[in-house]
Amino acid sequence: MFLLGAFALLALLLAAVGIYGVITYMTIERAHEIGVRMALGADRLSVLRMVVGGGLRLDLIGVATGVTAVLILGRTLSSFSHLLYRVRPWDPLTLIAISLLLICATL
Repeated sequence: MFLLGAFALLALLLAAVGIYGVITYMTIERAHEIGVRMALGADRLSVLRMVVGGGLRLDLIGVATGVTAVLILGRTLSSFSHLLYRVRPWDPLTLIAISLLLICATL
């Protein structure tokens, strides 16, 4: 069980680092556009809102897709419930905690 938890934590860490990398890449690619917007009078808050909003939109789509997949595929995993002791395939606390952690990584 310790090994399974370690791999799950590693997968979560890789997902958070991946999200951070994608958001950073998207921001670097838009650096010219951000510079032009700032030169034309956009304030920092609107530029920040644009960058964070774009990344958050992608993250929310990914989280919604992941939660939907867990809820659908959880029924398949429930047939293997004899392999996991006292673990439900769709634990709401786990789903909420992981979703919030990935959203925080995006922010």
